[in-house]
Amino acid sequence: MKDPGAFQLSRKKIGGFTLIELMMAVAIMGVLAGISIPNYIAYRQRADYAALQATMRFFMDAEDIYMIDHSTFYPVNGRIRVKSGVGRSIPELKFRFPAGHKHTFYIYGMNRRRRRTMYNYYYILVYADNDFNGNGRKDIFYYVTYFRNNEPIYHREFFQIDRKINRRKLRKKIRKRRL
Repeated sequence: MKDPGAFQLSRKKIGGFTLIELMMAVAIMGVLAGISIPNYIAYRQRADYAALQATMRFFMDAEDIYMIDHSTFYPVNGRIRVKSGVGRSIPELKFRFPAGHKHTFYIYGMNRRRRRTMYNYYYILVYADNDFNGNGRKDIFYYVTYFRNNEPIYHREFFQIDRKINRRKLRKKIRKRRL
């Protein structure tokens, strides 16, 4: 018989996880994070590249419409600079670079007549804020449209160039692509 005055310890079962179970859960979450984070980063980079291509496609559509309406490209003989992060509207083209974009754009236009030949071209240099090709440096994209007497020589040509390339090498690269 139990002594009523004796002190008794009650052993209630306390629910919880053991240390091994917690360590296994943390290890599984670490493996899942190790798989998902690089995929997420790659997905974001592909999305940024697609957004840049879409922006350039819309901008080139606006340039083509301006060419049809005015027989020149915009800017007529000059340059436009759009800094990264700054929203800029170009009313002549009915185009707007949204605020917060990640790249710097230089848009050059040239429209000249020499003797009986009319030269119209524009090119866009995009200094990207990302390294899309994985070479460790931020990328530069070059888009060009060139017309001679209203006949397209280059129409919406796209190049991804290295920062160390000079203009002479770039011209050779464009000529080779044309042939």
